[in-house]
Amino acid sequence: MLTVIGFLTTACSTRNLCRSAIIATPASAGGSSVYSYSLTRDVSGRITGKTEVVQGATDSYAYGYDDAGRLATVTKNGQQT
Repeated sequence: MLTVIGFLTTACSTRNLCRSAIIATPASAGGSSVYSYSLTRDVSGRITGKTEVVQGATDSYAYGYDDAGRLATVTKNGQQT
Protein backbone atom coordinates (compact mmCIF):
# COMPACT_ATOMS: atom_id res chain seq x y z
CA MET A 1 0.00 0.00 0.00
CA LEU A 2 1.39 3.42 -0.96
CA THR A 3 0.22 6.68 0.58
CA VAL A 4 1.30 10.13 -0.62
CA ILE A 5 0.37 13.30 1.29
CA GLY A 6 2.09 16.38 -0.06
CA PHE A 7 5.83 15.66 0.09
CA LEU A 8 5.54 12.70 2.52
CA THR A 9 5.30 9.19 1.08
CA THR A 10 4.67 6.00 3.05
CA ALA A 11 4.43 2.40 1.93
CA CYS A 12 3.94 -0.88 3.73
CA SER A 13 4.31 -4.52 2.84
CA THR A 14 2.57 -7.44 4.48
CA ARG A 15 3.20 -11.12 4.94
CA ASN A 16 0.55 -13.66 5.83
CA LEU A 17 1.35 -15.20 9.24
CA CYS A 18 -2.10 -16.75 9.82
CA ARG A 19 -3.22 -13.15 9.61
CA SER A 20 -1.96 -10.11 7.76
CA ALA A 21 0.76 -8.24 9.67
CA ILE A 22 2.76 -5.16 8.77
CA ILE A 23 6.40 -6.16 8.52
CA ALA A 24 7.97 -3.03 7.03
CA THR A 25 6.94 0.59 6.69
CA PRO A 26 9.16 3.24 5.11
CA ALA A 27 8.41 6.98 4.91
CA SER A 28 10.20 9.47 2.72
CA ALA A 29 10.09 13.21 2.26
CA GLY A 30 11.37 14.87 -0.88
CA GLY A 31 12.73 11.52 -2.08
CA SER A 32 14.85 10.93 1.03
CA SER A 33 14.04 8.24 3.58
CA VAL A 34 13.14 9.80 6.95
CA TYR A 35 11.69 6.80 8.78
CA SER A 36 11.35 3.05 8.39
CA TYR A 37 10.81 0.06 10.58
CA SER A 38 10.58 -3.69 10.22
CA LEU A 39 9.18 -6.28 12.61
CA THR A 40 10.00 -9.89 13.34
CA ARG A 41 7.45 -12.25 14.85
CA ASP A 42 7.54 -15.64 16.54
CA VAL A 43 5.37 -18.60 15.51
CA SER A 44 2.59 -17.30 17.79
CA GLY A 45 2.53 -13.99 15.91
CA ARG A 46 4.00 -11.95 18.78
CA ILE A 47 6.43 -9.21 17.85
CA THR A 48 9.90 -10.30 18.99
CA GLY A 49 11.96 -7.58 17.37
CA LYS A 50 11.82 -4.22 15.67
CA THR A 51 14.48 -2.37 13.69
CA GLU A 52 13.75 1.33 13.35
CA VAL A 53 15.64 3.86 11.23
CA VAL A 54 15.00 7.56 11.85
CA GLN A 55 16.89 9.94 9.54
CA GLY A 56 19.72 7.41 9.16
CA ALA A 57 20.03 6.45 12.88
CA THR A 58 19.20 2.78 13.54
CA ASP A 59 17.75 1.40 16.78
CA SER A 60 17.05 -2.28 17.44
CA TYR A 61 14.45 -3.50 19.91
CA ALA A 62 13.92 -7.00 21.29
CA TYR A 63 10.76 -8.09 23.09
CA GLY A 64 10.50 -11.01 25.52
CA TYR A 65 7.35 -12.67 26.82
CA ASP A 66 6.51 -14.60 29.96
CA ASP A 67 4.93 -18.07 30.00
CA ALA A 68 1.45 -16.51 29.83
CA GLY A 69 2.38 -14.64 26.63
CA ARG A 70 2.53 -11.20 28.28
CA LEU A 71 5.24 -8.72 27.38
CA ALA A 72 7.94 -9.13 30.04
CA THR A 73 11.11 -7.46 28.72
CA VAL A 74 12.08 -4.80 26.22
CA THR A 75 15.63 -4.04 25.16
CA LYS A 76 16.80 -1.18 22.98
CA ASN A 77 20.21 -1.58 21.36
CA GLY A 78 21.04 -4.34 23.87
CA GLN A 79 20.07 -2.33 26.97
CA GLN A 80 16.97 -3.33 28.93
CA THR A 81 14.49 -0.47 29.19
